[in-house]
Amino acid sequence: MAGIYIHIPFCKKRCLYCDFYSTTALEKKNDFLAALQKEIFLRRDFFPQGTPVETLYFGGGTPSLLHPGEVQIIVNCLRENFLFSPAAEITFEANPEDLNNNYLTSLLRTDINRLSLGIQSFSNSFLALLNRRHNARQAIDAVTTAATKGFNNISIDLIYGLPGQSLAHWKQDLQQAMNLPVSHLSAYHLAYEQGTPLTTLLKEGKIEETPEDLSLQMFKLLIERTAQHGFEHYELSNFARQGQYSRHNMAYWTGKPYLGLGPSAHSFDGEKRYHNTSHLQKYLQLLKDDKTAYESEILSATDRMNERIMLALRTSAGLDLKDFDHSFGKEKKDLLVAGM
Repeated sequence: MAGIYIHIPFCKKRCLYCDFYSTTALEKKNDFLAALQKEIFLRRDFFPQGTPVETLYFGGGTPSLLHPGEVQIIVNCLRENFLFSPAAEITFEANPEDLNNNYLTSLLRTDINRLSLGIQSFSNSFLALLNRRHNARQAIDAVTTAATKGFNNISIDLIYGLPGQSLAHWKQDLQQAMNLPVSHLSAYHLAYEQGTPLTTLLKEGKIEETPEDLSLQMFKLLIERTAQHGFEHYELSNFARQGQYSRHNMAYWTGKPYLGLGPSAHSFDGEKRYHNTSHLQKYLQLLKDDKTAYESEILSATDRMNERIMLALRTSAGLDLKDFDHSFGKEKKDLLVAGM
């Protein structure tokens, strides 16, 4: 099993909490698409021959700033260079304000079969605080319209622990989410990442962190409400109805190989980690010169084992000892079991 991640680096404006690489240089979009197709070709031998690609994930940035036709061009290029499973999960991250009726109609004609919407909150005041472009009505309409159009695997992201957010506010967000036709929910506690505008506001004393006891109450409420509405809590921050897990993320958490394409994307082949340059212009120039855009590091067996254990223990399935034995050998597995 293998997965591919595509980083679409463009945003119209930056959310205050986000530390993912992005740029507002939308005039570079055509250059990026050409460079991406060249990178796909240059990395076509990343997986061992015959390895099927089971998952493809468009993230960013804002993938929905691409036209659906451009999305399908990328998918077609990938299919020409990699072996895809007939049942591959193909996820597309989107901002609610981009998913109007015409866009969704066109997107439905592509190979995309899973949507992931960055909603974050159903409160207009908190959306404004985060510098999001959409409002609550647009978020609700995007989900319901997508479902009506025929998308039957829809995930949404929410954030809790926002400055000034009460338990009642969070309860309202969860209730609205539970009322929507979604099969998956990712709910993350707000993290103050170094270098983000939100962290600057915190350091300046203009906002306050959510108290730890309130954060715990919010997490407990999240677990209770999702369970009441038929969601399985299958990973620390992820919940799914009827087993519709994020197969792409499950591959990350279980140590499967994945290829990352686009500026700032990371890859892992089982032993070595690769990271692309986090600078669009440098990425474009390297690909223009027919050069790859990554640096790499070989992970020690200890690092790989520790990472496998740490990520697996985030999931309800836990660590698969047979898989661990296969990856690291019986001696390491026996030592692990003896230390439990």
